[in-house]
Amino acid sequence: MKEREDPSTLEKDIRSILQDYESEDIQEIQVINNKSRVIGSSDPYNQSYVGRKTNQDFVKRTLLLGDNPDDVRLDKKSYERVYVSSTPIRSNGEIIGAIYLKGKMENVYDDIKEINDIFVNGQLYAFECAMAMVMILYRATISMIGENAFDRYFTDLYLWDWNYDSNLKMITTFNPSELQPGDVVYFKNPDHDPDKPEWQGENAIMLSNDRFYGHGLGIKSASEMITSLNRERVPGSRTSAYLADEGLHPDFAYIATLTTRSGLPLSGKRGASTAIYSRIGVRSYIIR
Repeated sequence: MKEREDPSTLEKDIRSILQDYESEDIQEIQVINNKSRVIGSSDPYNQSYVGRKTNQDFVKRTLLLGDNPDDVRLDKKSYERVYVSSTPIRSNGEIIGAIYLKGKMENVYDDIKEINDIFVNGQLYAFECAMAMVMILYRATISMIGENAFDRYFTDLYLWDWNYDSNLKMITTFNPSELQPGDVVYFKNPDHDPDKPEWQGENAIMLSNDRFYGHGLGIKSASEMITSLNRERVPGSRTSAYLADEGLHPDFAYIATLTTRSGLPLSGKRGASTAIYSRIGVRSYIIR
């Protein structure tokens, strides 16, 4: 992970993660910054709160004192008992925000523990761009084959650099003309500052012909990606960063067989499960 990330980009990433989060037990997760402003909510019906100051007394207490209060309260909408908690987010000992959780009483504690571990200790995970790409591919695989099949075939996951499960089979192409949206590409910075090895290159997801997403850099064109990397070269260098020819994409035909072997249908509605994935040359085909 790059040492610095634009605050607006970080907030967009948080909102994207929260809006994509689903749990039967946790009803809502809010991330609040150190100015008491809500920067993200997992509840699609509470998006109007994003950008406003929180009125949760638990959160105010957390930001002021660093406490981790929790309680069982009566939900005003459902009139059911719910578990609520507020956990401080710290960086170098300083409180930089809080996580507010509201969930059902049953089976909520394990989910809370896992979510807190990711958000509160996020800096310990040190997500760099390669691992971010693997996580995106895992998330796409879950969307394609469903959670049950994923849990069956993707076990004991180890998230680090380009380490990924053997069932996440990848196909490499060396022809730039074959690159398509969704492929993983690499911007190489051969003359990077040796004191900043994290800037030796940027793994990115191709979104369209000239739009790419890179973890830490956000969504940029190819020239903008290269410009960002060039700023991290050895002083005086005239060797520019560049987009490498290689591209990676999942072997869709193989991944689709995981649902067949497990006796489970593809995840999603009819439109997703009947989609035709068409590739050329080394590309794989799925016809349904």
